[in-house]
Amino acid sequence: MWRLTIEYGLRIGEILALRVHDCPANPGDALKIVRIEDRDHGDPRGTHSPRPKTRGRSLGSIFPNSRFPQLFWEYSSKYRFIWANSLDGSRRKSLNIRHPFLLIARSGLPLSRAAANKASKRISATTGIKFHWHLGRHAFFNRAYTAVSQLDDEADRITRLDDLVYWGGWKDPNSLTIYTRRARRRRAEDAAAEWQKEVTAWDV
Repeated sequence: MWRLTIEYGLRIGEILALRVHDCPANPGDALKIVRIEDRDHGDPRGTHSPRPKTRGRSLGSIFPNSRFPQLFWEYSSKYRFIWANSLDGSRRKSLNIRHPFLLIARSGLPLSRAAANKASKRISATTGIKFHWHLGRHAFFNRAYTAVSQLDDEADRITRLDDLVYWGGWKDPNSLTIYTRRARRRRAEDAAAEWQKEVTAWDV
């Protein structure tokens, strides 16, 4: 979940709604975010199920050293199972999970938002850094916006900003500004260092 927020900028609801077949099976495949209206099955979490209502989209990996899709494979093989009782009374691992959602609880049910929130609190407690899942999404878009804003070609810069709006799943392009305030503030704070790269000192 942590890597999905910082590498893809996903909302926690979108992460909890991921199904196995939404995830890339091979390097180079895209990660698919599917709107709730476009799904063809129910969710065992009922009224507490995540309901991704933003635009559906397909996202590739940005980072050359990304561990996706390997992490999807590892998670599915190591953790996506439940303990089942055999006829002889012994317990065995069973991969026969009756839903397609990727992240599961120990019970075999899809992971709940409450469990995801507990995980974010453990991250905060362990690192000593205030953290929640949406903060990871903000961090992704701040970094992405900073990289795009440094492009020299204006046309390319505009295109890439449009790409970020698609990436975030927004209908309104102005939604991106909510996520880039920190990046713009940081750029303003570092203005002297940035603007004086080619000019050692300014006269009156």
